[in-house]
Amino acid sequence: MRHSIALILLLQSLTAFAQSPPAAAASDSRPPLLKALDGDWQMTGDVRGKAVTYAMHAAPTLQDKFTEIHMTDVQRPPKYEARLFIAYDPLKKSLIAHWLDNFGGEASIPHASGQIEGNTIEFVFPYKDGPFRDRLTYDSKTSSWTFTIEAGSADGSWRHFARYDMRRQ
Repeated sequence: MRHSIALILLLQSLTAFAQSPPAAAASDSRPPLLKALDGDWQMTGDVRGKAVTYAMHAAPTLQDKFTEIHMTDVQRPPKYEARLFIAYDPLKKSLIAHWLDNFGGEASIPHASGQIEGNTIEFVFPYKDGPFRDRLTYDSKTSSWTFTIEAGSADGSWRHFARYDMRRQ
Protein backbone atom coordinates (compact mmCIF):
# COMPACT_ATOMS: atom_id res chain seq x y z
CA MET A 1 0.00 0.00 0.00
CA ARG A 2 2.81 2.44 0.91
CA HIS A 3 4.53 1.72 -2.40
CA SER A 4 1.32 2.49 -4.29
CA ILE A 5 0.89 5.82 -2.50
CA ALA A 6 4.55 6.72 -3.06
CA LEU A 7 4.24 5.84 -6.74
CA ILE A 8 1.09 7.96 -7.11
CA LEU A 9 2.80 10.92 -5.42
CA LEU A 10 5.85 10.52 -7.64
CA LEU A 11 3.72 10.40 -10.78
CA GLN A 12 1.78 13.50 -9.66
CA SER A 13 5.07 15.36 -9.06
CA LEU A 14 6.46 14.36 -12.47
CA THR A 15 3.21 15.37 -14.18
CA ALA A 16 3.25 18.77 -12.46
CA PHE A 17 6.90 19.31 -13.46
CA ALA A 18 6.22 18.35 -17.08
CA GLN A 19 3.29 20.77 -17.25
CA SER A 20 5.25 23.70 -15.78
CA PRO A 21 9.02 23.38 -16.24
CA PRO A 22 11.32 25.80 -14.39
CA ALA A 23 11.19 29.39 -15.70
CA ALA A 24 14.91 29.36 -16.48
CA ALA A 25 14.36 26.57 -18.99
CA ALA A 26 11.85 28.64 -20.97
CA SER A 27 14.33 31.28 -22.17
CA ASP A 28 16.78 30.84 -25.03
CA SER A 29 20.19 31.14 -23.36
CA ARG A 30 22.19 30.25 -26.45
CA PRO A 31 24.86 32.77 -27.50
CA PRO A 32 24.00 35.00 -30.50
CA LEU A 33 26.48 33.20 -32.77
CA LEU A 34 24.75 29.85 -32.20
CA LYS A 35 21.37 31.52 -32.83
CA ALA A 36 22.73 32.82 -36.17
CA LEU A 37 22.84 29.17 -37.34
CA ASP A 38 19.06 28.82 -36.96
CA GLY A 39 17.17 28.29 -40.20
CA ASP A 40 17.43 26.40 -43.46
CA TRP A 41 20.73 26.31 -45.34
CA GLN A 42 22.27 24.79 -48.43
CA MET A 43 25.75 23.39 -47.86
CA THR A 44 27.96 23.01 -50.94
CA GLY A 45 31.53 21.85 -50.83
CA ASP A 46 33.60 18.73 -50.64
CA VAL A 47 34.40 15.76 -48.43
CA ARG A 48 37.88 14.39 -49.10
CA GLY A 49 37.88 16.20 -52.44
CA LYS A 50 34.53 14.80 -53.60
CA ALA A 51 31.81 17.40 -54.34
CA VAL A 52 28.76 17.23 -52.04
CA THR A 53 25.58 19.19 -51.40
CA TYR A 54 23.55 18.95 -48.21
CA ALA A 55 20.30 20.47 -47.05
CA MET A 56 20.72 21.69 -43.49
CA HIS A 57 18.25 22.80 -40.86
CA ALA A 58 19.34 24.28 -37.52
CA ALA A 59 17.10 25.17 -34.58
CA PRO A 60 17.08 25.32 -30.79
CA THR A 61 16.11 22.09 -29.04
CA LEU A 62 15.82 20.60 -25.55
CA GLN A 63 14.37 23.76 -24.01
CA ASP A 64 16.77 25.94 -26.01
CA LYS A 65 19.86 24.47 -24.33
CA PHE A 66 21.22 23.02 -27.59
CA THR A 67 21.37 24.01 -31.22
CA GLU A 68 20.45 20.99 -33.31
CA ILE A 69 21.84 20.82 -36.83
CA HIS A 70 20.32 18.28 -39.21
CA MET A 71 22.30 17.68 -42.42
CA THR A 72 20.97 15.50 -45.24
CA ASP A 73 22.63 14.68 -48.53
CA VAL A 74 20.44 15.98 -51.39
CA GLN A 75 20.96 12.76 -53.41
CA ARG A 76 17.95 10.48 -53.52
CA PRO A 77 18.18 8.31 -51.62
CA PRO A 78 20.56 10.26 -49.36
CA LYS A 79 23.98 8.68 -48.89
CA TYR A 80 24.72 10.69 -45.74
CA GLU A 81 22.72 12.10 -42.86
CA ALA A 82 23.92 13.63 -39.60
CA ARG A 83 22.65 15.44 -36.54
CA LEU A 84 24.92 17.68 -34.54
CA PHE A 85 23.97 18.97 -31.11
CA ILE A 86 25.93 21.98 -29.81
CA ALA A 87 25.51 23.45 -26.30
CA TYR A 88 27.21 26.41 -24.65
CA ASP A 89 28.25 26.40 -20.99
CA PRO A 90 28.22 30.08 -19.92
CA LEU A 91 30.05 29.35 -16.66
CA LYS A 92 33.02 27.71 -18.38
CA LYS A 93 32.58 29.77 -21.58
CA SER A 94 32.92 26.56 -23.53
CA LEU A 95 31.05 24.35 -25.99
CA ILE A 96 30.14 20.71 -25.99
CA ALA A 97 29.07 18.96 -29.20
CA HIS A 98 27.66 15.55 -30.10
CA TRP A 99 27.85 14.32 -33.72
CA LEU A 100 25.49 11.50 -34.67
CA ASP A 101 25.33 10.16 -38.21
CA ASN A 102 24.42 7.13 -40.29
CA PHE A 103 27.82 5.55 -39.49
CA GLY A 104 26.22 4.44 -36.21
CA GLY A 105 26.89 4.49 -32.50
CA GLU A 106 30.61 3.74 -32.48
CA ALA A 107 31.28 6.79 -34.67
CA SER A 108 29.40 9.06 -32.23
CA ILE A 109 31.88 8.58 -29.39
CA PRO A 110 33.31 10.77 -27.87
CA HIS A 111 31.74 14.22 -27.65
CA ALA A 112 33.69 17.33 -28.65
CA SER A 113 34.61 20.39 -26.65
CA GLY A 114 35.48 23.84 -27.85
CA GLN A 115 34.75 27.54 -27.70
CA ILE A 116 33.34 30.58 -29.46
CA GLU A 117 35.83 33.26 -30.40
CA GLY A 118 34.66 36.29 -32.33
CA ASN A 119 32.67 35.02 -35.32
CA THR A 120 33.99 31.43 -35.08
CA ILE A 121 32.59 28.33 -33.42
CA GLU A 122 35.27 25.66 -33.02
CA PHE A 123 35.33 22.28 -31.34
CA VAL A 124 37.54 19.19 -31.41
CA PHE A 125 36.43 15.56 -31.31
CA PRO A 126 39.19 13.44 -29.71
CA TYR A 127 38.49 10.24 -31.68
CA LYS A 128 40.66 7.22 -30.87
CA ASP A 129 42.06 7.17 -34.44
CA GLY A 130 42.94 10.87 -34.27
CA PRO A 131 41.17 14.16 -33.56
CA PHE A 132 38.82 16.05 -35.86
CA ARG A 133 38.53 19.83 -35.66
CA ASP A 134 35.28 21.46 -36.79
CA ARG A 135 35.19 25.20 -37.42
CA LEU A 136 32.13 27.25 -38.38
CA THR A 137 32.93 30.84 -39.33
CA TYR A 138 30.17 33.41 -39.78
CA ASP A 139 30.39 36.24 -42.33
CA SER A 140 28.01 38.92 -41.06
CA LYS A 141 28.27 40.94 -44.31
CA THR A 142 26.78 38.10 -46.38
CA SER A 143 24.94 36.28 -43.55
CA SER A 144 26.70 33.09 -44.63
CA TRP A 145 28.93 30.48 -43.02
CA THR A 146 32.02 28.50 -43.91
CA PHE A 147 32.23 25.08 -42.25
CA THR A 148 35.60 23.33 -42.32
CA ILE A 149 36.52 19.95 -40.89
CA GLU A 150 40.14 18.94 -40.45
CA ALA A 151 41.69 15.64 -39.41
CA GLY A 152 44.60 15.60 -37.00
CA SER A 153 47.86 13.98 -38.07
CA ALA A 154 50.28 12.06 -35.86
CA ASP A 155 52.77 14.96 -36.15
CA GLY A 156 50.21 17.40 -34.68
CA SER A 157 49.36 19.10 -37.97
CA TRP A 158 45.86 19.34 -39.44
CA ARG A 159 44.81 18.23 -42.94
CA HIS A 160 41.72 18.97 -44.98
CA PHE A 161 38.80 16.60 -44.55
CA ALA A 162 35.77 18.66 -45.63
CA ARG A 163 34.75 22.23 -46.43
CA TYR A 164 31.28 23.67 -47.02
CA ASP A 165 29.91 27.08 -47.97
CA MET A 166 26.56 27.57 -46.28
CA ARG A 167 23.93 29.85 -47.81
CA ARG A 168 20.52 30.54 -46.30
CA GLN A 169 17.54 29.07 -48.19
